[in-house]
Amino acid sequence: MEAVAEGWWYSANLAGGGLAVCFFSDGDLLPRSLLRGDSETWWSMLRQTQATRERVEGHGYQLQRALRVVPAESSRLDTLMGERWIALGDAAAAYDPLSSHGVTSAMGSGLYGAHAIADLLAGRSEADAAYR
Repeated sequence: MEAVAEGWWYSANLAGGGLAVCFFSDGDLLPRSLLRGDSETWWSMLRQTQATRERVEGHGYQLQRALRVVPAESSRLDTLMGERWIALGDAAAAYDPLSSHGVTSAMGSGLYGAHAIADLLAGRSEADAAYR
């Protein structure tokens, strides 16, 4: 991870020798050309970084797919449980990646969801309301 004035860069090695590189920011801070998926703008912004640029250019990585711009806002389901199903983790609620709340929330959701499932299977109908 590398912080910059407009947001932050994230990169991770992939199986097979590739590298995933993502830039996270608020939409109002991004150049319009980047919002349209312009890879030249993306490369220009990447060249202004230090560690991420060295990682990408130092190993000769190139774009293998078209640049994608996607929203990463917070969201949640209105209904967390139904007949024979329960939503857990990001399926129940997803958080803005800048908040750093998603992983811990997903783990807590899994723990509470597991308890709810065990209680429901044991015939404790109040587990439904407790999980919700």
